[in-house]
Amino acid sequence: MNTLKYHKNALAALFGIILCFCLILFAEVCLWAIDRLTQDNRQQLDRVYAQDYRQTDENGIPMAKTGSHRSFLKNMDTGEYIYDVNYTIDEFGRRVTIVPGREQRDQYILFMGCSFMYGEGVQDNETLPFHVGRMTTEYLPYNYAFHGLGPFDLLAKLENLDLRSQVQEKDGLLIYLFMDDHVKRVTGAMSVMKWKGNQVYYAVDHQGDFVRHGSFNTGRSFLTPLYKILLKSRILRYFNVDIPKIGTSHIELTAKVIEAMKNEYQKKFGSEKFYVFIKSKSWIGQRLAEQLDARGIKNFNIESIFADGDRELYRLSADDGHPSALAQQMMAEKIVQDLQLQ
Repeated sequence: MNTLKYHKNALAALFGIILCFCLILFAEVCLWAIDRLTQDNRQQLDRVYAQDYRQTDENGIPMAKTGSHRSFLKNMDTGEYIYDVNYTIDEFGRRVTIVPGREQRDQYILFMGCSFMYGEGVQDNETLPFHVGRMTTEYLPYNYAFHGLGPFDLLAKLENLDLRSQVQEKDGLLIYLFMDDHVKRVTGAMSVMKWKGNQVYYAVDHQGDFVRHGSFNTGRSFLTPLYKILLKSRILRYFNVDIPKIGTSHIELTAKVIEAMKNEYQKKFGSEKFYVFIKSKSWIGQRLAEQLDARGIKNFNIESIFADGDRELYRLSADDGHPSALAQQMMAEKIVQDLQLQ
């Protein structure tokens, strides 16, 4: 009797599993069909970078190739260029910031961040670092930001590159521009694994220190491939599901990485002038500010300068949320004012 009951339960469980699989498969097929039918109604954008422009150095850190590189974003439906710019890169992989009176400037500013700080979609003389240099006379700006970078990449840059030898001025400061998505780049969330798998990954050892474990691909041999499989699911995409769901612990981890960045900068440059500007109005930015305050890291909210009613003025386009040339200038003005730079 028990054996018969066991087989019935097992058969029922198997039937339930098969039914669930069939329902999921049916939903995936339906959403695939809907996606194909509505594809023509969506705006088609083509973002193009020059060949060999994006590279990775021997430490696994993304960087740009030395030279001048054209990049553009084009609306394929209308033929309109949303932007068409050139990125000029120096011998150290930094975006060039040409400012007047370089010889008279005796202090440096290291700018770190992602494409928002780098100046995606704007010319060399429209970036945030350029405008800060233009509005000051004592500081020489160095743009160490790049597309897609997060706190792990910037920590690796501070740890592995001899930045001190690349900067001639003795005194200065570091400015890091944070945005909410940087938390996902620290946690290695599913949504960023479509493009960040080969980039820098750190794990926390038993002493609470960050230890380099190659990339997200090599350091998470199970989780990253699983995320890449799940990324193919149209059900998860339709419901905008991301894993993990960002919580307080992930923001705390991000704050710890930023603290490690500050410590590494202080060790290499002998300066405590490390500032974080938070481009966020969400609870993530608020929680990060609290975490940084608890660690004695000076931070400022830079998003407050943008009026809600004029959001489109501050974006490259309705489909591209990178800061426009106007937004880059406004953020630079905010930084100069908050830090009282001369």
